[in-house]
Amino acid sequence: MPSHGPALSHALPRFIALLGLLLVLDVTACRQRLKTEDYFAQPGKAPKSPEETPHNVPRLDESVAPPTLPPGSARPLPSDATPAEPPAGDVALPNFTALFKTLSPTVVNVFTSRPSDDFMPRWRSRNEAPRGATSLGTGFVVDPAGLVLTNHHVIEDATEVRVRMLDGAEYEARIVGDDAATDVAVLQLEAIKGPLPAARLGDSDALQVGEWVLAIGNPFGLGHTLTKGIVSAKGRNELQVPLGHAPGSKMRYASFIQTDAAINPGNSGGPLFNLRGEVIGINTAIRADANNIGFAIPISMVKRILPELRIRGRVERAWLGVGLGRATSMDDKEVRVAFVQKGSPADMAGLRAGDVIIEFDGHPVSDVSEFRWLVATSGVGREVEVAYTREGTAHKVQLKLAKMAERME
Repeated sequence: MPSHGPALSHALPRFIALLGLLLVLDVTACRQRLKTEDYFAQPGKAPKSPEETPHNVPRLDESVAPPTLPPGSARPLPSDATPAEPPAGDVALPNFTALFKTLSPTVVNVFTSRPSDDFMPRWRSRNEAPRGATSLGTGFVVDPAGLVLTNHHVIEDATEVRVRMLDGAEYEARIVGDDAATDVAVLQLEAIKGPLPAARLGDSDALQVGEWVLAIGNPFGLGHTLTKGIVSAKGRNELQVPLGHAPGSKMRYASFIQTDAAINPGNSGGPLFNLRGEVIGINTAIRADANNIGFAIPISMVKRILPELRIRGRVERAWLGVGLGRATSMDDKEVRVAFVQKGSPADMAGLRAGDVIIEFDGHPVSDVSEFRWLVATSGVGREVEVAYTREGTAHKVQLKLAKMAERME
């Protein structure tokens, strides 16, 4: 009888290896079933133990409808999905309604009588006639005692000035002071019955292009009209805003704020507000051949001359005695002396035609309009230092500013 001992000894290891492989496959399948069940588990619930695992868990290769996930479950969006819009509360938009309710009581409608006038500086044709004997403008209260700011051209040559408040109350107004060179005027309301709501004056120097602004005014007699826009540009000078072709041409000092907030005839003298409710400009001019291009006098310029207008009724300006070369384009950035008046502070300090002024009283200068404004508001009789270049060589001189004659203003 043949012996099977050697054959069995060779087959046994193979049999044991086969059993081990089957065991590994079975464990892997169990683990896969557990993972499949955990996919459907509720958030926060611990996975079931192998003993609790049901036998009807579908296999991964079976066709199964996608599950409905409970709220709060995190699932990645498909690549072609559109993310939901954020809640409206996450977007901070200006509350124009609240601002108008707060600010409109400080704004007044201005009515003047004079032989003839126009509502606002604009680029009209030479053949266009003035609009009649009654002017409509705007102003705003800056002192509860009834002090009002407006434009010079609103009250120029007026025989009578009246203002109307938001509540319909009307007051006669007396012209306290005005300045044609900046197109600013100050009125005092007569016989007021108590403190009036007054606007706060802001800092136009800190204003940024792109900021929201609001205009409240009296366009075409439509009192207390609100328009909104943004600051489109700053520092627009007389080269860019040719007021010499319109009423208000006596302006010598211009550094306008440009805005696309709708400004129309009748808005002259009205406030331009920022979103903090502060006045940052006085609406002054419009571009009639364009859509929504308006200009406002920076309130920081107004604050420099307001004390003098209240006390003296006019502005006393300092004088250097140089004629400046006019810029030929908006890109010109130098203050070049064209001529020096004999006997003037500049003459006595040795300045000459052709010199380029680079600094005045510690302020670097490169813009003619800015330089004129700095000189005029530096104070009569003050000693200042002027830095300039002559044929490439830098120089500095000390000089004493004189008083500008009225005929020069």
